[in-house]
Amino acid sequence: MSIKFHKSHMYKNYKEMMTVYIYLSIIFILVLSMLINFLRNFDERFVINISTLIAFVLGLYWYVKSDNPSRAEISMTFMVIISDVLLATLVLKEHYLNYTTVFPMLITFALWYFYTLKRALWMSLFHFSFWIIIYVYGYYHYPEHTLLHNTTAMIGLVISYIFMGLFGFSYYLSTSKYQTKLEQANLQQNLLLKEIHHRVKNNLNIVSSMLGIQQMCENEMYVIELMKKNRLRIESIAMIHEILYKHDDFSNINLSDYIEQLLIAIKDMYSANIEIVISKDEVFLPLDIVLKLGIITNELAINSLKHAFQGNSGMIKIYFTIDNDTLVYVYKDSGICTKKKKEEIWKHANLGLKLIKMMLQEINAEVKLIESKGLSYQIEVPL
Repeated sequence: MSIKFHKSHMYKNYKEMMTVYIYLSIIFILVLSMLINFLRNFDERFVINISTLIAFVLGLYWYVKSDNPSRAEISMTFMVIISDVLLATLVLKEHYLNYTTVFPMLITFALWYFYTLKRALWMSLFHFSFWIIIYVYGYYHYPEHTLLHNTTAMIGLVISYIFMGLFGFSYYLSTSKYQTKLEQANLQQNLLLKEIHHRVKNNLNIVSSMLGIQQMCENEMYVIELMKKNRLRIESIAMIHEILYKHDDFSNINLSDYIEQLLIAIKDMYSANIEIVISKDEVFLPLDIVLKLGIITNELAINSLKHAFQGNSGMIKIYFTIDNDTLVYVYKDSGICTKKKKEEIWKHANLGLKLIKMMLQEINAEVKLIESKGLSYQIEVPL
């Protein structure tokens, strides 16, 4: 199962977002029209509508699932072809003439919104040629057609199509230059942010390495343990900046990937022979929440490695899901820990637990003890 809390990582620019809105709008219109036809009388218009609806639903499904960088333009081409065929069929059958003659004009404008100049010209040529062929074909094969044999109406339609084409061309010339500058500025900003995250990560790694060198110079186990804990705390923050450096979306982070990297680092630091089981659900969350959960997980995992397992083996399991705008985050280990001991641990005043409580408070989270073998906590975070 794949859960997406924030969708912004899916649609990288205004064209991709607008494509989804157009799909949904057309599907809504088709469903509404189909219901009206069904309630009035079941005729060929119902069959035409449901066939087109299936085509657009399949197109939307492909668009959402596809990773093709040109999917917005491909989808627009698909919508133009299907819409033209549908509208031409309705015009020839004399269904909804007051509406079906208007939509081709809107399609003309949409071509200039989605395509580059050269491609928009070719698509406009295809669109106009298609409708000229349909009108000529209808004129000779439907002698009783009320629209196609109305010279005044046809001249008005042709003039309207040309006007919309020129209007779309003017819109393209007036906006494409500024849109290009805006995209370039956005790209430069993203590159700058990536460089900042990269440098912060490197600086944190330097601090961690300095603590590692100091750790090797110490003989007392208590001091060495403090060094390990602080190194992991620093590395948990450095990992966030590394993820942000490698990805384009700075507002959302894949929680599963981050927690997995964090637990592997803890496991390696303590040379522990433990099994790590992490939820495979893709939950994308803001930086602030992921960072706080990382610090909490870091402290819980260190506590499990130090106190929960007999010998140096065991299992840490983490799973999470989103339910009614609340993240349910569950941490479990396979150690030996009674409910009474869990409650006692929670009342301790060491630095690790103080950090956990502080992080929970900052994200307005609630924690619950779970009745199970080992240490088990359920953290609920409002989103």
